Amino acid sequence: MRHGGRVSDTALVGFLSLSSTGLVKGFTGLSIGGNTAESDTDDDAQRPLYCAACKKAFASPATLATHQQSEKHKKKEYQQQQNPKASRSLQQSQGQKIPKGALESLERARAIMHKDTAVAATVLWNIAKDIAKHDRSIVESVLRDALDCMQRMEADPKRRGSKGSPTAWSSRSLLKTMLECRLALARLLYTNGRTKSESANQYTLAVCQYLGIQENDITNSHTEHTPLTISRNAFGIAATIPRKFGKQEDIAQAIDAVDETANALLALSANGENGNDDSLAWRGFAFYFLMHAFALEKGNNTAAYRAIDQLITGFESLGMAYFGNECAMLIIKHHLQNHDALANVASAVMGSLLDSDLVRAKRLLEALNNSSSVQPWSHYMAELVAKRTMLDNVWMCQNAWAKWIEISSMLERSDPDVFVILNDGLDCVLSPYKWCYMPISSESFE
Repeated sequence: MRHGGRVSDTALVGFLSLSSTGLVKGFTGLSIGGNTAESDTDDDAQRPLYCAACKKAFASPATLATHQQSEKHKKKEYQQQQNPKASRSLQQSQGQKIPKGALESLERARAIMHKDTAVAATVLWNIAKDIAKHDRSIVESVLRDALDCMQRMEADPKRRGSKGSPTAWSSRSLLKTMLECRLALARLLYTNGRTKSESANQYTLAVCQYLGIQENDITNSHTEHTPLTISRNAFGIAATIPRKFGKQEDIAQAIDAVDETANALLALSANGENGNDDSLAWRGFAFYFLMHAFALEKGNNTAAYRAIDQLITGFESLGMAYFGNECAMLIIKHHLQNHDALANVASAVMGSLLDSDLVRAKRLLEALNNSSSVQPWSHYMAELVAKRTMLDNVWMCQNAWAKWIEISSMLERSDPDVFVILNDGLDCVLSPYKWCYMPISSESFE
């Protein structure tokens, strides 16, 4: 399960990696942190959830797997194969003293935060990434100072520097870097053992600012605690996001940020001092529903389906599998083309049946049978649910198991995953009726 674990230090280093070795000399030649720059060294390359080729850390196996399929990753991997000495390990730098030049530049940047905000923001952000490799004890204050500068530039465009200057900030670079900086702060607060509410609030604010939505849109969207209602609210929020996201890179960054935030909130909710924190858990679920709606809005069906898969996993891990079953309605509506979609739907139907929730099972099967992916097994399961609802014990005894045997051999060949789910579940559901089922053969009449 990805939920319930601590936010990894790898993720923190991933956003605070990239040295500023050449950045501390006279505030010149500095790169804006808005593009996720690549380090000269191979930070945490041996740790999981880390792409050594691209020098990026990821919050979940799913986001790492998606990244590894991208053209940018494959190109970078090929380039490194041609030049195996291109990357070096940063692990040697861990525990070393902060470079003296970095501390001097830090003080100079803080001194000009009000006078030359653009330069100060650039230096502070790059220094934060540099000193994270050496001493994290002062990283938080540097990140907060960098964010303070960025917020000043957001409020007053005149503070963003002269056009053409090495330290000038565009609106896009400012938004992207504010997101990265605030996510880094959220991770740091959590890994430093601070209160979970501080970290959760920074995660929430990071995503809301980047998307241009109000925090209340998220925090108030889950008050009814019903998945389909939250999903409808999420589609409403996604449709009104003011940013256009014309570049695929920005869409991918937004999806990854929402994914990480949702995952972190669920982890924070499960690691509370007094047990699970339902409010944080439901906020995490609300972000996954937003990820689903936003990804669909932008035509990224793979990311949208991943959000539903994570919702099902999250509900199960927190003992709310019945809500995960409800998410199968969204799979039927939007994702039946995905390779394991029918398996997830079959699992939801069987889970509802085992919980004696015949109403939900019936609703799921009606939706599936009215779709383009109607299956022989879904017709059978619909009949089974109807007979159980009517308490038709004669049919249950004489026909239920016989009909299942009739279709199961073909299903085992065509979709073994669905077969296993249904066969194991029916073995339990039909066990009270097996004793009265006896196949009739010609030998019975001799």
